Amino acid sequence: MDNHVVMAIVIIVVVFGLFILLREFNCWYWKINRMIRLQEKQTILLKRMLDEFKEHSKSDSIALSDKEIDLNTLNEDKKVMGNNESRKN
Repeated sequence: MDNHVVMAIVIIVVVFGLFILLREFNCWYWKINRMIRLQEKQTILLKRMLDEFKEHSKSDSIALSDKEIDLNTLNEDKKVMGNNESRKN
């Protein structure tokens, strides 16, 4: 009876280890970890853009709706982001 318990524990540990190992390989192969990092960067940049946009609208004392966006500001932000990415590489 004790032998069965030990064997069951060993099997559970091996299966768990294989799950972790195969999960890491799967995430690496499908670039899931990289996509998550990129989405986190996008979230940070979007929050910065929103904060700047709110500050800009407050300084002009104009209440803007969610659908109104200054395209010139967005294009400037894209240029800045592009320059930052090229410096990193």
